[in-house]
Amino acid sequence: MEPHQQVELVPLELHSTLFPLPEVSIEDLLKFRLPVQQWSTPNLQTSSFLVKKAPLGIISSHIQLLRMLPIPSEAVIAAFSDSTAISALSESSSVIYAHLPEDNPSRSIHFPTWVIPYWTTLSWLSHHVILPWMRAEQWLAAALLNAGNCNLVAEAHGIMHELHWTGRTVSFTNAEPITSFA
Repeated sequence: MEPHQQVELVPLELHSTLFPLPEVSIEDLLKFRLPVQQWSTPNLQTSSFLVKKAPLGIISSHIQLLRMLPIPSEAVIAAFSDSTAISALSESSSVIYAHLPEDNPSRSIHFPTWVIPYWTTLSWLSHHVILPWMRAEQWLAAALLNAGNCNLVAEAHGIMHELHWTGRTVSFTNAEPITSFA
């Protein structure tokens, strides 16, 4: 990619609507509803998502759609990090949800190219932050059944209610991501 060509980033003013806020607790993070991610997106190339037509202006109904529409599979999102796909993305004007069924009217909406980094962030959040904490919470729920662990489990739940989901551990030799506690 040439230095003057850059992939558009998700506008900062939309972060608080599209992503969980960094200061929310782990408990609140688990309540934040992310769009589902498709397991597979057969026979779709990254070029299927890229359009030269100008994107629509982003209005509140489009933001709500972005919060609800399923995102492409991990494989498709990973393919967008390929240098050829990055070059094609920088030459495109908009992105469509090509992974949706053809009869879905949302498939034809031309979104800005920052939808690709949005999908990437959602996929990362889902797999590397939310899923580990969901597993930890399930483990805690199962541990509640063991009467000998009630106080410890209640304390762990209290920590999940207070601890922010982002950041690094403190008071340890190596500052690990908070998710390492999961």
